Amino acid sequence: MIESIQTTAVLIRELLAEIFRLVPDLGASISALLVSSSPTGSIGWHALQLIFGAVFAAIGILAKRYVESWGYRQFEYLFHTVPRDRAEKIAYLLSRTLLQFVGVCIMFAVSAALAIIFHHNAIQRADFLLPVSLVTLIFLSSTIFQNLLAPNLHSHRLLAIEDGDAQRLYRWLISIFAIGLGVFLLVSWLGKLGLEHDANSLLRVLATFLGAVLLSSVALVFRSEISTMFRGGDSQGSKGLQLLTNTWHVLAVLYFFTAWTVTSIRVLLDLPPVYGLTSAPMVALLIALFSYSVMLLIIDFFDRRKQITASRISLEGEGDRFGSELTCLFERGATVLSWTAAIVYVFWVWGINLSVDGFLVNSMDILLVCFGGWFAYRVISILVSQKIEREGGITVAAPGEEGGGHDGVSRIAMLLSLFRKFLLVTVSVIVGLIVLSELGVNIGPLFAGAGVVGLAVGFGAQTLVRDIFSGAFFLMDDAFRIGEYIDVGTAKGTVEKISIRSMQLRHHMGPLNTVPFGEITVLKNFVRDWVMMKLKLRVTYDTDIEKVRKLVKKLGQELLEHPAIGHLFLQPLKSQGVYSMEDENALIIRVKFMTRPGDQFETRKVVYQEICNLFEREGIKFANKREVIVRVAEDEEGHSDMQVAAMGGAAADATRSTTPSPNANKTEENKK
Repeated sequence: MIESIQTTAVLIRELLAEIFRLVPDLGASISALLVSSSPTGSIGWHALQLIFGAVFAAIGILAKRYVESWGYRQFEYLFHTVPRDRAEKIAYLLSRTLLQFVGVCIMFAVSAALAIIFHHNAIQRADFLLPVSLVTLIFLSSTIFQNLLAPNLHSHRLLAIEDGDAQRLYRWLISIFAIGLGVFLLVSWLGKLGLEHDANSLLRVLATFLGAVLLSSVALVFRSEISTMFRGGDSQGSKGLQLLTNTWHVLAVLYFFTAWTVTSIRVLLDLPPVYGLTSAPMVALLIALFSYSVMLLIIDFFDRRKQITASRISLEGEGDRFGSELTCLFERGATVLSWTAAIVYVFWVWGINLSVDGFLVNSMDILLVCFGGWFAYRVISILVSQKIEREGGITVAAPGEEGGGHDGVSRIAMLLSLFRKFLLVTVSVIVGLIVLSELGVNIGPLFAGAGVVGLAVGFGAQTLVRDIFSGAFFLMDDAFRIGEYIDVGTAKGTVEKISIRSMQLRHHMGPLNTVPFGEITVLKNFVRDWVMMKLKLRVTYDTDIEKVRKLVKKLGQELLEHPAIGHLFLQPLKSQGVYSMEDENALIIRVKFMTRPGDQFETRKVVYQEICNLFEREGIKFANKREVIVRVAEDEEGHSDMQVAAMGGAAADATRSTTPSPNANKTEENKK
């Protein structure tokens, strides 16, 4: 291989030396060619034909102006003078590009038709078409850069560049393209006139070198302005972006001269020349920007329709939040696709066949598959998050009292959260298998192994299968949701997390219990629909029960108007009468009210307080468990104060004997 490279290098050096010997006589050779190819034997004949071609081009320019003015009058009403958003900017610029492109095509068609009609031979046609082709390509370049940079249309400019810089860059680009295209067309024209092979090769090498110099000059002169455009006006950006914007002009210059070297070698070796190598980055950039603009226009169109729909159904704020996430995601996808198209074009220009299997092709396929899997997961994940947010989100209730907690998340929100986890696993497995296949790994045995593993799980992990199926049926029955307080017999608490085989319950005292679905036989849900709260009141035997009933009923109506808890009652406070007769001291009266799950504790405190205040105002006494009533039968003589005091002390001793002392257990232990 080294010997082959050395031989080729020696051959190229000899060919360069040979053709560069023609440089001193190049002007004379061109003059002789023009004279010999002229029917009159004069160079002036070619000049006259070129003037006629310029006249044909001028007629074409008039046709172009007429078509464009007609088009502006027809479609001007569709666009605003000051665009409201990015979509209107892109739509206007793309529409103007299309209209100007149609004008350029009509200009070339009219000019070329005149050239074809009035020519008498092939040489005259070539003379006519030289100025026509040059003017057409200049106007085509002007159309592209005029709408890309918008030098005189600040309101519609998409790139982050100042007005003065945009105008200067536009003039530079048009100038160098006019010079470069003029030189290339001139060389091609001389080749059609019959310029000898070596001289033509020399001119093509020099023309390519001139193109590389002109493009490099633009990269060096406008490196800071173009760096600002790359950063989108952001002076900081990521470190990778900063490195690219600080060194891009060096890479561009190296590329231009590398492309010139490769093109020159192909010309010298009589290989099919590829003149697009030098301008390939410019064309690729235009392809990327055009495709990116079209995709952005489509994204903004659907985003606008989604915002209109959201406003119609009164989803305030939701369209902005999730719409921005989806818009950013689709913009990333558009960026990747546009740059991929640009890279594919550059490879095509360099002659790299991406349809042939190889390391480069496999690498691009792997990257695209990984990006496609990530993109699909992110889109579905955002849509799932949007639906979950509409349903109230997934939030775990704060630690509360036993049997408490507000309503949990909606059923669809809980199922979608599980679906999102399942989707992540599915996409990861599919992408992993495709990547392994692209790397040359035979994935057939993996499917067979998965079948064997499935059989092993089916026979050896019956408990796991039972847990999974039990959980599926519990979810189908909507037995519980995240955030609800449940009791499964062995544990109780608020549901914090659900997996494929178990759930986690946070007890109101703090412990976190993990319960497999297969172990659940009875599930008690405390936070569905409504809660009936029943309170017991101990009153004395001489209490008027009917009076208590009326007072409680009136209090229940008053509590419905309470500013803090009145709206929490589903049914007002009512008296259920005597519930039981506990002992010789107290009657047990029960009252009840209905409220939503989780609100019973707040309402209970207020109900107790209001009942205490009510009984105190009405003279209704609560029974005391430690009260001892001593009844003494009086005789004729009566009892002295000393005897009454003695009987009271005996009653007090009896009361104390029924209540164990806090230190009784310790004293008993000390005795032992």
